[in-house]
Amino acid sequence: MGRQAAEPFIRSEVVVRRLWPNEVPLYRDHLLRLDREGRRMRFGRAIGDTFLVEHAAREPDPGTVIEGAFVEGVLRGVGELRPFGADAPDRAELAFSVEEEFRCRGLGGLLLDRLVLIAKNDGLRMLQMTCLRENRVMQKLARHYGGRLAASPDEVDGIILTPDPTPFSLAREAMLEGSNLMSAAFGALVPGAGTARAA
Repeated sequence: MGRQAAEPFIRSEVVVRRLWPNEVPLYRDHLLRLDREGRRMRFGRAIGDTFLVEHAAREPDPGTVIEGAFVEGVLRGVGELRPFGADAPDRAELAFSVEEEFRCRGLGGLLLDRLVLIAKNDGLRMLQMTCLRENRVMQKLARHYGGRLAASPDEVDGIILTPDPTPFSLAREAMLEGSNLMSAAFGALVPGAGTARAA
């Protein structure tokens, strides 16, 4: 008999906040806890520990944002926003990783919600999520935001178009950034600091 699906997290159980440069060890340890399937879903192929350690330690490109989902103070999911650069200043790539026991419980939706807000306020108008064809969860998340799916033999690209920022979206990000600082200071244990819409 297969494992019974776990209940989705309620908002107060998860803190979603930005990871800071001095928190590379948290990011590295999260990646190392990914099982074989989680690594393949994140990077598109089988990945060993050495690659993950080097990936976590690599200096991010300008504009990169890494958001973490903390459950009981432990980093269990990560969402990454990586701009394409000067050749496509209004575009960015999104990538997600969630540890096995915490998948399909809403962490991906919480992370995507935060990254879409940041992208919207930063003037990024097109977000691309590339995943394996069998990764139905990521495809569902893209569709949740009105994303258009384009399939190739091995992968699916989800394209999300973001609207212009509004005073409300700018104020919301500023409020969440304040919660970021507070939750980081208290070890990601501030109740409600990661409040966002789950998908």
